[in-house]
Amino acid sequence: MRKIMPSLVFCSGMLSVMMAETGTAATFDRGQDIAAGNGSIAVIDGDVNRDKIIDLAVANDKDNSVSVLLGTGNGDFQAPQKLGVGKTPQSIRTADVNADAKPDLITANYGSNTVSILIGLGNGKFKAAVHYPAGSTPFDVGVADFNADKIPDLVVTNHTTNKFSLLIGKGKGSFKAPLSIAVGSRPSVVAIGDFNKDSRKDLVVANYGSQSVTVLLGNGAGNFSSKKSFKVASGPIATVIKDFNKDNKLDIAVANYQSNSVSVLLGKGDGAFVAAHNFSVGTGPVSVMAADFNKDALLDLVVANFQGNTVSFLQGKAGGNFLGEKSFGTGKAPASIAVRDFDGDKKLDIATANYVDNSLSFLFGGTASVVNPPINPPTNPPPDNQPPATDIAGIEQSVHQKINAYRKAQGLSALTFNSTIANVARGHSEDMATGKVAFGHGGFFEQRVPLIAKSIPNGGAAENVAYNWGSSDAAGVAVDGWLKSSGHLANIVGGYTLTGIGVAKDSSGRVYLTQIFW
Repeated sequence: MRKIMPSLVFCSGMLSVMMAETGTAATFDRGQDIAAGNGSIAVIDGDVNRDKIIDLAVANDKDNSVSVLLGTGNGDFQAPQKLGVGKTPQSIRTADVNADAKPDLITANYGSNTVSILIGLGNGKFKAAVHYPAGSTPFDVGVADFNADKIPDLVVTNHTTNKFSLLIGKGKGSFKAPLSIAVGSRPSVVAIGDFNKDSRKDLVVANYGSQSVTVLLGNGAGNFSSKKSFKVASGPIATVIKDFNKDNKLDIAVANYQSNSVSVLLGKGDGAFVAAHNFSVGTGPVSVMAADFNKDALLDLVVANFQGNTVSFLQGKAGGNFLGEKSFGTGKAPASIAVRDFDGDKKLDIATANYVDNSLSFLFGGTASVVNPPINPPTNPPPDNQPPATDIAGIEQSVHQKINAYRKAQGLSALTFNSTIANVARGHSEDMATGKVAFGHGGFFEQRVPLIAKSIPNGGAAENVAYNWGSSDAAGVAVDGWLKSSGHLANIVGGYTLTGIGVAKDSSGRVYLTQIFW
């Protein structure tokens, strides 16, 4: 089953949504799940025993522990070593907090209002956890040097207080009392980067309760000089920071639990961001990571869907865009993702921490060549001897007949007209005609596809739009133009079974046409 995201192609006043399937695509094979801990809520990768093989550490919120699993280099891991931390840890990070060149572990503990620091011995073992106050209900923790003293500091989101805590490092793995800084409602996670290119550490905090992310620009002295929030979809609960559109400016991707989507905000390089572009994923997304899985020099996204028991893969496209999600099964309630090459084949793999199964699932990566099926040059359909239609219903019927006549001439099955799809298509044409929306595909995947999918299962969708005026055959002009454009033609001959056509006219007589394929 596939879903498609738009690539916009302009042609004589027409646009097409198409899927450009060329080059290589990422594939994943499900590996053997392994036991992790009771209530595996978060996973982080690293080399904790310094053998140049990737290891995993998992926070377990039901038994207040961390599990350390040493890697073997072939995709297997040794049995987990359990270490005690604070109550109900929600996140885990690895960093060298005491400057001994050995990886340490940090957890944010929701139930004990602390962070736990586990000093690493460099051999896969750790000292007993030391706990530091971190404000009320710590949910996530980040590590960076915010005051330029070359000592790691901590930032901790405080989920029920609408604030986050800043813990300035004192050296040797110890920290001062927390300082509270206000953000949005119910802050969930924090990520660290330099959004305005001043070589100082900035923050982005996802606010679960206010459908926003707050960007705070660091002043290099342990404080933040500017704060601004940006709208995303509902229930933001995870973030990743990367340069998705290759303009040397950091962008943000946000997983939104309540809206089953990922919001991508492209950075302007001055601490501001363009409006979010939302992409559909699985049910209950709670974790998102970015990497180039198919080696095309474009970043892809992977998302853990807590309620759907899946990982969504969104292949990256130029300009910070993404194709529609492909789903891969995991254990029950995947809560967190780690991405590395676990089996040593130089292809990126995925590990998920599964909350209900108390396990880790593995999706071992590969790539496969993908080639577009050839599209034959247009074969003229049988002549249409009917006079051109000029009324709305007649134009819609004429488009349907002409498209099916072309498909029949190519040896393809006819598309069944569906009134539900047609009503949605007609609404978009009316919105374009009245100026409510710009001519194009705005809202296709955010509004029209979900609206149709409420009553018709979605196995793939595409859309052609056109407008013309001054013609006695609006349907014929639109269809002829679509057939001369490879993008529109790909939709017309695609593997769809249903269609709906909607037409509207503006006050000047310009005719707007929308055809949705399903």
